[in-house]
Amino acid sequence: MNHNLLVFLFMSFLGSATSLRLQKIKEVAKPTLEFADYESSEDGLKPTGKLGMNPETGHRKLCEDTSTLNLQARPGYRVPCKEPGVEYWKSMGPVHKEGVPKCMLSQHGIDGFGHQLFAKLSCMAVAEDLGMKYVHTGFDVMEHGEVGSSYNDYLGLDKVYPNVESIPNFVERARSPVAFVGHCDRPSYLKRLASGEQQCAHDGVSVYTGDNCWDYFFCEGQWSDHWYKLQPRVREAFLESSKAHSVDMEKRGPNDKRVVLHIRQGDAAKMRGLDIRYYHNVIDILKKEFEEDGKNATFHIETDGKAEDFKQFVDKGVIIEDRTSSLKRAFRRMVTADVFVASQSAFSMSAALLSLGQVIWPECEKEIVNRPPTWRNASCHISRPHLSHSHVSHPHRPPHKVRA
Repeated sequence: MNHNLLVFLFMSFLGSATSLRLQKIKEVAKPTLEFADYESSEDGLKPTGKLGMNPETGHRKLCEDTSTLNLQARPGYRVPCKEPGVEYWKSMGPVHKEGVPKCMLSQHGIDGFGHQLFAKLSCMAVAEDLGMKYVHTGFDVMEHGEVGSSYNDYLGLDKVYPNVESIPNFVERARSPVAFVGHCDRPSYLKRLASGEQQCAHDGVSVYTGDNCWDYFFCEGQWSDHWYKLQPRVREAFLESSKAHSVDMEKRGPNDKRVVLHIRQGDAAKMRGLDIRYYHNVIDILKKEFEEDGKNATFHIETDGKAEDFKQFVDKGVIIEDRTSSLKRAFRRMVTADVFVASQSAFSMSAALLSLGQVIWPECEKEIVNRPPTWRNASCHISRPHLSHSHVSHPHRPPHKVRA
């Protein structure tokens, strides 16, 4: 037989075998109602016979209606399901293992209230995403003259998460390294944990603790998806626990809107404070929008500065709540506002995360990346004031691009 003919026949056979193998992979990898774990083999993906994750979505079976599956969903995220009585598929996360205790994550720091709360909220979201168990470490030492222990009952986080003190013989293990916010290119314990490069102890006593979880929360790129799964429970607990600090302004008619602006002075203002004209511009734009919509709006400023420094705002009819006001009452006002105008601070970010109102964030703030599409960006250019429109008005947050 001709040598060239032999080569041709052999190559045709290889092509058919390869095509058959690819077809087998496609058939096996196709989502089925069993959703068993799959493993690689010479014949493609084969089920292990164990109830596990769908190989294409990373989600465990919780409903029977596969027609609603979003097969492009990122592994570890919830996918809407239309089966009656079932709202979501359950996200297990890359750290989760069947039959053993979940690895535990917590936060503990000694900075101010805003920093510590923002850090705790980030760790709650990261634990949810990675398939870990968040345990609450109470507020203790605080800067700025605040008494940490008084904030534990005020926030009500113990109503949502178990306290670390409730774990017999718990062992606090430091998470290292922790890349600070904005430094996504630096080594991170949590990112290595998510990729499988690092392992955590499933022993029921080890609690991995650090100052914050921002290295994964922001740099991973899906932080708003993580957070808004949890927000309803955390917000409800906060509103119930902080009722003693509620104000009459929370009761208002449908056409009466309350706008709260947070203007940070003190130490943060020296490093990253906004020009005071920025707030004047935002107020002017919002007033015009409310007038066009036939709404009545009341404007309040919450600040750690002195009231006499804000006379120009008083002339505009703005109510000033300065540093003589209760911090707890101020924070609740920010969370419950119809529109919250944030400053570049962790205190503002904490309120923004708990808010159901419209959040306005300074566009020039570069550390907080991949903001939720419901938030509006305000231009920091004083001579060119502008306020963006939110992209969506519902709690579902579409995926954001991962920051390199």
